[in-house]
Amino acid sequence: MANTSGKKFIKIDVSSDTVCPWCFVGKKNLDKAIESSKDQFDFEVRWNPYMLNPSAPKEGVLKRDFYREKFGPRVQQIEVE
Repeated sequence: MANTSGKKFIKIDVSSDTVCPWCFVGKKNLDKAIESSKDQFDFEVRWNPYMLNPSAPKEGVLKRDFYREKFGPRVQQIEVE
């Protein structure tokens, strides 16, 4: 599919959680890829919400408490390493 600029058009749907560190890394890599090929392609990026923890309270939680609840006694070992 070509648009009015003559470049191929690429539509990208992204599902991402704003607090996910890997989602952040993916966004930065996507930004670099788009920047490096914008002379060949036109892009439309549509962002969709994805909640890693939909039951989390709006005010947030302390990471240490969250990790302790999620991983149990291993948390102390992880903190030491």
